[in-house]
Amino acid sequence: MVTFVNCDIYTGDEVIFNRAVLVKNDIIVDIITYDKIKPSYKIIDLKQANIVPGFIDLQVNGGNGVLFNDQPTVDSLRKIVQGHSRFGTTDILPTFITDDPLKMKKAVKAVRYCLDNKEEGILGIHFEGPFISPEMAGVHDIEYIIDFDDSVAGIMTSLKKGVTYITIAPERLTRDQIQKLSGPNIKLAVGHSNADSVQMGEAFRSGITGVTHLFNVMSQMQQRSPGVVGSILADDNEWASIIVDGYHVDFVNVRAAWKAKRGKLFLVTDAMPPVGSTLDEYKIGPVTIYYKHGKCVTSNGLLGGSGLDMATAVRNCIQKVGIEMPEAFRMASTYPAQFIETSTLGFIKPGYKANMTICNNDINVSGIVRNGVYHKFVN
Repeated sequence: MVTFVNCDIYTGDEVIFNRAVLVKNDIIVDIITYDKIKPSYKIIDLKQANIVPGFIDLQVNGGNGVLFNDQPTVDSLRKIVQGHSRFGTTDILPTFITDDPLKMKKAVKAVRYCLDNKEEGILGIHFEGPFISPEMAGVHDIEYIIDFDDSVAGIMTSLKKGVTYITIAPERLTRDQIQKLSGPNIKLAVGHSNADSVQMGEAFRSGITGVTHLFNVMSQMQQRSPGVVGSILADDNEWASIIVDGYHVDFVNVRAAWKAKRGKLFLVTDAMPPVGSTLDEYKIGPVTIYYKHGKCVTSNGLLGGSGLDMATAVRNCIQKVGIEMPEAFRMASTYPAQFIETSTLGFIKPGYKANMTICNNDINVSGIVRNGVYHKFVN
């Protein structure tokens, strides 16, 4: 048994003081008073840090110098996980954006190997495209944006374990085609879409349960045209992810979205290879992206993913948006876990997996616990 002491415990429901987190193997056993600590327990003193449910990032294109699209391999996934761990992220959905179907197959194969062999940090896969709107492509390679194709849909739904998250433009698919992308452990979301409110309503009725990177490359809310943004903000049941780097979305709009969707808004990074590395440029297909001052842009100023890490996203929520610390932690852990409907992550409670993040009140991460193993970082 391992006991984490001298910490403020953010469980996902409440904040608990003067208690210890008891872990056996990779499972949280209990939150106990200090008089319940037995001499046989290994004690880890967190030196008055916060211990919170491990950050979960459902949109990670890359990190640690690697872009998943360029290198859809097991080794790349290990490097990406390692790169994000330093910033408190214990679990990710590696994200494969619009590209060649042959590479999509390789991506699924790599993720399947990770799941079969219990590689750390991999929850499944996120396919962002290719069934998206060319009008809302962003930096996605238009050459590979396609109409619905049964064989490509088969690749996207072939994982059969873990989580598959698929971002689509629903106005480009029929209801039957959306149903072909549905299934156990598959989450469908709207993104890179020019849908109107009628099409969004039909999408929700077809089983779509969220929106990917709210506000970015999607139809905006106008006074007589709600678009994707207005449709999701007005709906109490649907989820939305958001990139809180100050470049993708103004902090005022983040706060407005949070007020509209509190409890249904979660953080993603949309991270690219510079996160966790010294890389300052990379390519998405034929386009060169430059990383400068925390921002990833093309030579024309078009955003190409982000240089954001999850710790910074949480810090921005607290310091720039004015969101309370417990809620900001939930946006990075509890809510994404609830969106993908996992019953083992997102809380510090008995029976949950011992994946936790350790940080101070400025959200400087000093360590993580993954599968019950404590990894201390040296600043």
